[in-house]
Amino acid sequence: MTINDCLFRSTSLTFDPSLIDIFLSIHCGACLCIFSKEIRQNPILISLIFDKSHCTIAQVFIFLIYLFIFLIERILDDTKFFSSNKYTL
Repeated sequence: MTINDCLFRSTSLTFDPSLIDIFLSIHCGACLCIFSKEIRQNPILISLIFDKSHCTIAQVFIFLIYLFIFLIERILDDTKFFSSNKYTL
């Protein structure tokens, strides 16, 4: 991790490993993106935030990866999804 990186923190502050995200980014001078629980549990919002914030590192639970896979499959199966402006920032 370098000063040019942006770390997406996907865990709750009450989860001990979240301290690693916080102190590692402080130590390296990297940007730390902290979001509410509602955002962290919404793969559509997370993908939009990644695009806008240029996050370069994300330590996530395996469940979040499954949510992204589900979302990608849903997008590929539903062409109407792309015409919706519901998920724009």
